[in-house]
Amino acid sequence: LSALRVYDSDQLVTLDLASLKTVTGSVDIYRNGVTDLSGLGALESVGGNLQVYDNSGLRNIDGLTSLTGIGGSLFIRDNPNLRNLDGLSSLSGVVGGVTIEGNNALPDLHGLLGLSSIGGRLSITKNSYLRDCQGLSTVLTGYPDESGVAGSVTIGGDQPTTCDTVEDVLLFSGTLVARPAYCQ
Repeated sequence: LSALRVYDSDQLVTLDLASLKTVTGSVDIYRNGVTDLSGLGALESVGGNLQVYDNSGLRNIDGLTSLTGIGGSLFIRDNPNLRNLDGLSSLSGVVGGVTIEGNNALPDLHGLLGLSSIGGRLSITKNSYLRDCQGLSTVLTGYPDESGVAGSVTIGGDQPTTCDTVEDVLLFSGTLVARPAYCQ
């Protein structure tokens, strides 16, 4: 498939694309009624950007657990009920940048712990409930000179002080803090 664009459908609550393994271009999922991305369980690679935004009912992205690489950038923004990024646990590299912004129910970034390479900038901002950025510790180890981020790094902006700077992230002890049950 050369591109996947699912948008502007409040009636759409599930995606049924279980056999889709590769999209050579971009995947855009926005302004829908989806609550999760379980219908994308086989998706292993996206050649362009992966954009998930303005999905008011989206609680998790667990359907992306097979995704290992993104050839463009990753944008996850303005999903007000998103509770975790655990579906990105197999993601190891993003050729472009990574932006996580305005997801005001997101408590942590545990799902990004396997991410070791970002070819562009990293921006984690305006996530008002975000209290734990330790999932970025792998990609930021060695910051600023030897980290896995090729571009600039911005962490903060209307986020609690425990997740407001690169230094906060690098205080990671190696054990992820347990997530409250309501965030599962």
